[in-house]
Amino acid sequence: MRYLEYREQRAHNTQGFPFAYYHITPVHPRYNMVYHWHPEYELILIVAGRLQMRLDSAAFTAVAGDILLITDGMLHGGVPEGCVYECIVFDIQAVFPPALCDEDMRRILQHKKPIRSLFTKEMRPYRHAVKMFEAMRQHTKGYHYQALGALHQFLGEVILNEMYEPVQFKESKSRKEMVRMKDVLEMIRSNYHDILTLDAIAECAKMNEKYFCRYFRSVTGRTPMDYLNYYRIECACEQLTLSDKSILQVGLDCGFNDGSYFVKVFKRYKAMTPSQYIRQFRN
Repeated sequence: MRYLEYREQRAHNTQGFPFAYYHITPVHPRYNMVYHWHPEYELILIVAGRLQMRLDSAAFTAVAGDILLITDGMLHGGVPEGCVYECIVFDIQAVFPPALCDEDMRRILQHKKPIRSLFTKEMRPYRHAVKMFEAMRQHTKGYHYQALGALHQFLGEVILNEMYEPVQFKESKSRKEMVRMKDVLEMIRSNYHDILTLDAIAECAKMNEKYFCRYFRSVTGRTPMDYLNYYRIECACEQLTLSDKSILQVGLDCGFNDGSYFVKVFKRYKAMTPSQYIRQFRN
């Protein structure tokens, strides 16, 4: 099972119910939210601690109690700080087929009225989002109707109170560059286990190396090669916890051609060795 797909591969439409729920703690293989995107919507509830977030290129800190809304196609990632968080990923098109929506909902689906990304306790839609998490977490009889009903109420409050963000980018150069960024992330996802040079990654973005490095860092907070190694280590964490491969084999499979270098890079990002990580996960 692969956790670290940029576009969510898990079927969210199980038995006609287009929702999936995740409870994320420090021992979860997907604890660090690598910068990525997917075609579904996602709600994130910060249960404890802090989450350093990036949405497209905007950076901010989400704290315990905050709820984040990630819309389809939005680039996002997060670095937890003593954080526990929950996620609900859902297919908005399955819940609200465009042909059956009113004008307000169609404009939301078309990104002409993008919903705000951060919801706090004093905002009216907040309590309905909390009910969605309660229904998905408790998983009692009828929970899917409760979750669907809470989503309708949440969006109803958003529309009633016009809780939208300003439309950004449109067809500007910045928007085109963000589309190229998705191509770069897809390239890394598909080829992280192979030799990837800065030149090849910049060429994928159709930018010269110097400009690409500046742009990539402004969006992700990391240099391209730092991000590549970070992503490789996240993939290694997944394999270390979900497979019976040796540490050396995991390192080789994740793009490191030397076992000692793999351990060194792993320790840089995780502050522990792969062996220590395995013991922590199993305990």
